[in-house]
Amino acid sequence: MPKAFSEKERREIVQALKSAAAESIATVGIKKTTVDDLVTRARIPKGTFYLFYASKELLIYDVLMDIHIEVHSKMAEMIQSLHAPVSADDLAHVILEGFAITRQTGLHRLMVSGEIDALVRKLPDEMVKAHQSNPEGDLFLMRQLMPDASEADWMMYSGAFTALFFSMCYQREIGAEIFDDSLALLVKGLCIQMIGGNHDPY
Repeated sequence: MPKAFSEKERREIVQALKSAAAESIATVGIKKTTVDDLVTRARIPKGTFYLFYASKELLIYDVLMDIHIEVHSKMAEMIQSLHAPVSADDLAHVILEGFAITRQTGLHRLMVSGEIDALVRKLPDEMVKAHQSNPEGDLFLMRQLMPDASEADWMMYSGAFTALFFSMCYQREIGAEIFDDSLALLVKGLCIQMIGGNHDPY
């Protein structure tokens, strides 16, 4: 019979597993991370792992979602700290800082290597659809910045920033020596349109 854990023990085990997964994917990537490695890092029996997660992919997905939430929370705090009227320069600084935070997590390396795509393909369809159909985290920032805009506009800008985010996958193709300046130029232009109030993309 599986051991019954207290709520405190369950929280501690989940946190230990998440910390182990974050450390492992940062050093060896998703593909080379194994359940054996995770339980060794977390210092728990292998059987205990499967009481909490059916696979390493589900654990790693949880870790990636935690990173996603953390980045959005930091960006929301920075946006809320801006003083009205918010300038395009101020907003661009916040957005670029958010991209920099993402780089520090190592997520962009996993995107470039294709490991995140491979991970998503192994997840249950309902889990992927739940994330795709819940854009509240992304739209929250748009609502903060443009409270009078329509939901269609919020979705459009959220999509535009997502496209810029994924441009980090093509840093080598764009040119490492010019990538940061090119990204800043695109972000600045998008912020000018947001602040200007003309949301027509054409």
